[in-house]
Amino acid sequence: MTVSLFKQYPEEARIVGRILAGYTDVECTLMNLVAVAIGDLDAVLKVMYKTNEAADRIEMANALGRRSFHARELETEFQTAIVAMRYCAKIHNQFGHCIWSEDSKNLRIGFVSLPETAELDVKIKNLERLTKRWLTLELLEAQENYFVQTIRFLSWLDWECRVQDGNARMNPVTDALLPQQPSLYISDA
Repeated sequence: MTVSLFKQYPEEARIVGRILAGYTDVECTLMNLVAVAIGDLDAVLKVMYKTNEAADRIEMANALGRRSFHARELETEFQTAIVAMRYCAKIHNQFGHCIWSEDSKNLRIGFVSLPETAELDVKIKNLERLTKRWLTLELLEAQENYFVQTIRFLSWLDWECRVQDGNARMNPVTDALLPQQPSLYISDA
C-alpha cells in the first residue's frame, strides 16, 4: 500500500508529492512567459487549458509563442524552454498512474507505470512480475531540481521579453542555466 510505503520513505514521498503538485507551477510559468511574449494572457490561458493533456498544452504554448520569440531573436532559448517543459512533463507523468513498491534490500522505492503496462502486447496475470523502475532519493532530488531550474530558466526568458518590451530595465534573474536532464528512473533488476 502506497501510504505505508511512503511512511517508510518520507523524504522520497515529499519529493514525489512536490513533483506531482508542483508541475502546474512549471506549466503556469510557461503560460505566463508566452503571455508576456505575445501580450495576451487571456488567449494563452484559454488555448492552453482547453485540453487536459500536458503534452498538448506545451505544444499550444510552443505554437503561440514561436513567432514572437523568433522576432525577438530568442527562438533558440524558447525552444530550449520547450524541451525542458517536455522533460518536466515526462517526470511528472511517470508518477501519475503507477503502482509503488519497495526494494528493501537496496533501500529504494520503485513503480510500475499502469499506462505503459496497458500498452503491452501480453496478457497481464500478475502485477508483481511487471518490470519495476527504481528511484533513489538522490535521483528524485535531481528531478525536483530540474523542475526548479526549468522555472528559473522560464522566468529568465520572461524577464528578457520584459526588458525588450521596455517594461523592465534589467533582468533580475541570473544564472538561469538548465542542468543536464536527470534519468527518469533506474531500470536494473
